[in-house]
Amino acid sequence: MHSTSTDLSPLYSVFRELREFLPLENTGLTHALQSLAKRNIWALFSVEHTGSMLTLSPVQLGLPSRAHYDNDSIMRVYTEVVSGILDILFKKDTEFGWKSWSAVATARRIVEFEKQLVKVMEVPPQPERWTLQDLQQASPNILWSEFFPPTVSVYSAQFIRRLSDDVLRDINTRTVQMYFIWRTVWKYVTVMGDEYNVPKKKLDVMLYGVRAIPERWEMCVDTMDKSPLGLLMGRYFVSKHPLEVSKAEDMAREMVNELRSRVDTWPWIGPDDNKTRSEIMKKAILLLIPISPQSSHCLIITVIFRWIQMTFWAIQYRSTDMMLITG
Repeated sequence: MHSTSTDLSPLYSVFRELREFLPLENTGLTHALQSLAKRNIWALFSVEHTGSMLTLSPVQLGLPSRAHYDNDSIMRVYTEVVSGILDILFKKDTEFGWKSWSAVATARRIVEFEKQLVKVMEVPPQPERWTLQDLQQASPNILWSEFFPPTVSVYSAQFIRRLSDDVLRDINTRTVQMYFIWRTVWKYVTVMGDEYNVPKKKLDVMLYGVRAIPERWEMCVDTMDKSPLGLLMGRYFVSKHPLEVSKAEDMAREMVNELRSRVDTWPWIGPDDNKTRSEIMKKAILLLIPISPQSSHCLIITVIFRWIQMTFWAIQYRSTDMMLITG
């Protein structure tokens, strides 16, 4: 059965923080962005770990593709979804005075702001390596030292410059506040109960062809699977499904053996570069660590981090063969 109502008090604690940090003067915008980033909500930009570097990238969008923002039909439905969800949120509000607000007007304001962010995205991006001082000069609206060490990889330099000049320079405080609140709601909407997901159904049908709201348990499983906790829960899967685990271990051995047979043939590794080949195999062999039901949580976490490390390494080298072993 679907759940018909959800306690939104955890989200209200986020809303209160945003109300406290905004307006935007001084460090208000920075603190609001930090508050959202702690919850993996990247409202104006995103930060990713790439090897040993932190990379500053363009914002996560509400829609899955930039191209969708040029499609009038999709944008009309998206605006209706934003309005429908906000209408439910506003009618239930007892703290922020939202009951007197227009959900339609607020939705239009949010969508227009998001379209502004899309416009300043650079295609194709031009990655650059900046010092923290370079970053602060290019976009002074945000206190970047709160997010980065002295050196940062900037995936799209033009986006950061235009974010400051074209989006944040004359922005309305209420627009930013409601956009941040919307991004928070959009992040958690799938677990907020059926009434919040019904307006989203029309957009899902248009984008993905999905014609049914998943059962509540399916939403919970999907949310768990996409979180780090999903990997940790694998310990209990191991104890109940030894045959499947054995198949996975066999697959890992096959991948490592295949990698071993190919590593000498890759043209991007010099014929005398045995050090690189050795490092590749050291990382690959980490996949062969067996995990039993009695394995400690520390071991499981260690294997998870080694897998993540290997994934980053493979992406860094952009090798088709290496990508095979990262999923």
